[in-house]
Order: sequence, then structure tokens, then C-alpha cells
Amino acid sequence: DLTIKPYPIQKNVETSIDFKISKEGNPVPLEIDHERIVHVLNVRGDLEEFKHIHHEDFNELTEDNRKNAEFNIKNTFAEAARYAVVFEFTTAGKTLHRQLELNVEGQKRELTMNKDTNWIKAFGEYGVELIPLESIDTIVQKQNEIKAGEKTALLFRVIKDGAFVNNLEMYLGSEAHFAVWKEDLSEFMHQHAYVPIAGHGVTHGQVLFGPNLPVELTFPEPGFYKIFVQFKHQGKVITGDFWIEAK
Repeated sequence: DLTIKPYPIQKNVETSIDFKISKEGNPVPLEIDHERIVHVLNVRGDLEEFKHIHHEDFNELTEDNRKNAEFNIKNTFAEAARYAVVFEFTTAGKTLHRQLELNVEGQKRELTMNKDTNWIKAFGEYGVELIPLESIDTIVQKQNEIKAGEKTALLFRVIKDGAFVNNLEMYLGSEAHFAVWKEDLSEFMHQHAYVPIAGHGVTHGQVLFGPNLPVELTFPEPGFYKIFVQFKHQGKVITGDFWIEAK
């Protein structure tokens, strides 16, 4: 259930979205996962504008919110375009996500999808290198192409001022978050940094401090995917993005 104000959504205007997580009209009992009650991840249709936001970023989380499974986020959409919005939540120990599409109105401009497949990129003061691995437990670079339907181990290596970063901080209960969409928005994944003692999605204290942030993903179909990686350093959340092709 969604209530959007103002509606229709206009670009560059703060939009308030009230939403309820329900099943057959009844509120779903939700659990805190990675420090938040619901993760809302949205991306523009050309995959060039990404946000990862939460009810708690804008409001206190109250007992009424939890009892009624009613929450609120605020967002400003930069373009008149379509956006995919994913609501990710955990109930009865299982993490689920629901994706919907919102159309933002206003003066439109032509948006093109730039599939920059460079795997060494700069994001502000930080450099990040993407390295496909032979397996999640080794630092051996993969030589073969990435195949759809198979587990793929990826390593993200963080650099600042020409040196490896070795003092990364936890961000929302993980050393890194990875949000992935297929180019046509038909597939979505949200994964966290892999640590040997916990695997994925298991609450743990900090194990990885940098520069290496490994993750294991399965690209369900052949095609291009965009990966948004988020990590925290010196109190600042850094977001990077990479294109990858699965064959």
C-alpha cells in the first residue's frame, strides 16, 4: 500500500512516500535486518541515479510503526523518468523484496544508458578496482568469462591517495552492500560483503577492514548488470558502480 505526496511525482521536488507491508490486508510482522526495519533501494531507468534509504533516515521508528507495518520515506527524484523502487524486508527470518515502478513527471530529456565496463574507476577521493575471482575463498583472478546461472566471486579493492585503505568501517551491519539490477530492471539482488566465518547475510562483528571487499553473486540470465557498491570510511558512505556482463 502506497500514499505518495505530492502526486503526480515531480522531478526535483521532495516526495513523501507512506507505505505499508501487508499480506491479505494484515500487517506483516517485520524484523530489524542490517540495522533497519525496511531497506528501500531505488534506481532510475538508465541506472545512473541510485539511492539506498530507510524510514529511520527521516523518522523515529515507533512501536505503532512496527505494529501496523506502516513506514515513511522521503526522496527527491532528479529526472522526469521511470524509477524502479525496491522494498526489502525480513519476516520470520526470511528476507523478501518487492519492486515497483514509479513515473516521475516534468520536462524530460533524453537519457542514455552508458555501459562503462571499465573495472578500475574513481569515485571522488577513492579508487575502486573490480576483480572477478576463481572462487570466493581465493585471491586468484578469474580468467574465463562470467557465466549466467553460476556463482560468481567478485573482489572490490579500495584505494585512497595511492594507498590501500585498511581502516574501513561497518555500514548498516556489513562491511559493504551491493545492489544489482539487470539492464532492463527485470532482475534485482541485494547482497553483503562475504566473510569466511559468517558467509552472506549473517550478523557479525567487523572482520574485513579493507582494502578487499569480496562478494558472491549469481546472475540469473545472460546480459548486462549494474552493481552499486557501498562502503564506509572515516564516517562517510561512498557509493561506486560497475557494469558487468554475464554470458
